[in-house]
Amino acid sequence: MRLSSTLILVLTLFALPLLAQQAPICGNEQIQLQERRTDIPAAPNPTVERANTPKYVNTVIHVIYFGETDSIPSEEIKSVLADLNGLFRAEDIDTSLINPVHRDKLMDTQIQFCLAETDPEGAPTTGITYTQTDVDGFPIQFSLGGISAETVKKEIFGGVDPWDVDRYFNIWIANVGDNGENFSYGIPRSEYFPLNGYVSASNIPGAIVDVDNFNAPPPIGTLKSLFAHECGHALGLLHTFHIEGIDTLEFCDGTDFMDDTPTSGITTSCTTTFDQNTCLDGPNDEPDNVTNFMNYACQLMFTPDQIATMHNNLAQAPSGLFSEAPCTIIASAEKTTPKPDIDFNIAPNPNDGHFTINFSDGLNQESTLRIYNATGQVLFEEPIRLQNETAFPINTGILEPGIYYLSIQTERGTASKRMVVQ
Repeated sequence: MRLSSTLILVLTLFALPLLAQQAPICGNEQIQLQERRTDIPAAPNPTVERANTPKYVNTVIHVIYFGETDSIPSEEIKSVLADLNGLFRAEDIDTSLINPVHRDKLMDTQIQFCLAETDPEGAPTTGITYTQTDVDGFPIQFSLGGISAETVKKEIFGGVDPWDVDRYFNIWIANVGDNGENFSYGIPRSEYFPLNGYVSASNIPGAIVDVDNFNAPPPIGTLKSLFAHECGHALGLLHTFHIEGIDTLEFCDGTDFMDDTPTSGITTSCTTTFDQNTCLDGPNDEPDNVTNFMNYACQLMFTPDQIATMHNNLAQAPSGLFSEAPCTIIASAEKTTPKPDIDFNIAPNPNDGHFTINFSDGLNQESTLRIYNATGQVLFEEPIRLQNETAFPINTGILEPGIYYLSIQTERGTASKRMVVQ
């Protein structure tokens, strides 16, 4: 069933140590803890046939970095994107790792992710943007509305606003969480079945990949299969596995709404014995497909139903989201957004809503202070007019305990800091 707080279904398992690794690979796992059978509106079964029309998805990748180690070189990103496209086209797949029962389901999705050649203003671009941030780890947000890292997608929080989601498929690479947390997830457009049934319409579609996966091997699988997994989510697909843990839900009662993906548990390693079968779905039950991209390990394939679903979803997307020709890479200069030339701190932090903004040098221009909550709502706004002063006291008098974002907008740009109110 759907939860009233829909986002919590989708975005995380942080507190659930289900894997041997220290942190999860995919933030969409929480959805597996909910019954997904009766409350989702009925939708036509996807047509199970090989896609005849390739889809070239106009893609932009936003690299958000605090330190230079997180500024992933463009050539490495292009290499991963080429590998991702190879997986979606079913190229160079080691079929010996696929259970013979499932090998005939291995198909070319005819979907490719092509780096954008023009930015929203029409200027040439490589399709990769670089933005330095003051945020050393984008916080994982816990609230009644769910659990997410959506601040990565918003400039006011030190992240990067998406390029027009009707014209670009956005992927963010950033350091999410702290203490070694490894957090990636994909969000579909509001019209994409079936994952759209579990996300809020206010969520921004696209994929987030934790930069830790570039600096060290991903917890499970490979970097290219991690991208395939999260892009699968962003195109509407659920996990193929289910998780024990709901009071009234039997372990094998979950569904991803695909008829050709046997219900199973999580797979965290490859097996070539081909005898794993965690759920008996009926007299014609198949063993677990441990090599599905929407499982966790040994990811090698999408099934015909999954492919048809992704194409059905893309058919509902605006035509501006697609390129007419296969992917090309142009050699124009990369677009780099430097860290804003505004340096300040908040003291004390944490505080009780009374604090002082201390600037590193005299601010001699009109500026605007805004305080946002975790959902991006402006709770406090005040002009700042300093004459080469370096301190500005604030008394909001309205903030409840929680995490907030303080933004200073000047002619030099906008800078943000996280603030805790106790």
